[in-house]
Amino acid sequence: MNQRRCINHFVFVIVALGAMSLEGAQAAHHERQKAVLVTGASSGIGLNITEKLAAEMAPPGVTISVVEPGSFKSEIWRKMADHRLEQVMQNGEEVSEEAKQGAEGLASYDAGQPEPDAVATAVEHALFAESPKRRYMVTPNQSQADDTIRDALRRVAELSHDHEYSHTRDDLVRMLDEALEAL
Repeated sequence: MNQRRCINHFVFVIVALGAMSLEGAQAAHHERQKAVLVTGASSGIGLNITEKLAAEMAPPGVTISVVEPGSFKSEIWRKMADHRLEQVMQNGEEVSEEAKQGAEGLASYDAGQPEPDAVATAVEHALFAESPKRRYMVTPNQSQADDTIRDALRRVAELSHDHEYSHTRDDLVRMLDEALEAL
């Protein structure tokens, strides 16, 4: 990576449910040109916060991108399992065998998943590309990619259904074609 480009770009990664101070980001906008939100694939967090941040940060010239990773190897599940067991012990309760098995099942959730190299590549692209994408879907397999797209389409169908300004299937297909052409 070019060191000068790295210095000229503000790197801000929000993991899962983290928060960002918009006031702080706006106050230092001269140095901060790009921000990346990393959140669960197809989650409402990524969909809602990205648009809000993008709208609020566009005037000072900050580009917001979201990376929505699928299931990759991480320590998140192990830490959640450990935290649950610690909570039980802090409450002075004995950890049951059932709780231990549940925690172990949670901790091994990502067993066999690939390393998150593709996620890091997407974050790097979002930060250093001349024209970064608003959204990066990064999944380890076709099945997760299909599920993510189906979820997004389901949300579109729900938004467009049964109200004064509902859209027909043909309207939605035309809008999808327009969106694809704009890429």
